[in-house]
Amino acid sequence: MGRVKLRTIKDFRNGNKDAFEDIFYTYRDILYYYSYFFVKDYDDANDCVQEIFMKVLSNIDSFNELKSPFDAWIIITAKSVIYNFIRTKTRHFNKIVLDDDFVLSVAETKDCTLDRTLEDTLCDLEALMGREMYVIYILRTGYNITFENIAKMTELSRETTRRMYYRSLEIVDEYLGGE
Repeated sequence: MGRVKLRTIKDFRNGNKDAFEDIFYTYRDILYYYSYFFVKDYDDANDCVQEIFMKVLSNIDSFNELKSPFDAWIIITAKSVIYNFIRTKTRHFNKIVLDDDFVLSVAETKDCTLDRTLEDTLCDLEALMGREMYVIYILRTGYNITFENIAKMTELSRETTRRMYYRSLEIVDEYLGGE
């Protein structure tokens, strides 16, 4: 990762809105896929990203560049938010009793029925790969994150991450018909 300069962080601490925008646009997609890896739901991942940036806003003064790089700090912040989100959602979900018809109706609305677009292709690939492999594929291909950093983010071994990524490339190749 390593994309935000210390000057941007200092400007952000001093109230510069453009600096926050730089941080936001640098990390939002990475944090989305990181969140999605754990929560396994698009809307929940977006909620997590919103909470992560709220926490970044309120805790930016606790960031110490001498202790760790900003990338590590924001990932630790994200992990804390995501785990709290999962704990809260699990507690809340366990209190709700859903009937089978409701569960099935929700599941049927969560399909990919848009016009054939890039989104459909990505949806197809996710279905073929499974969520874990898909997130690894996106982080590596789309954001050029190292296997080591993806392994840290996903709590998988570096070798497992690497293997899943190379398998995802095979799936993409098969999906595209060997093009």
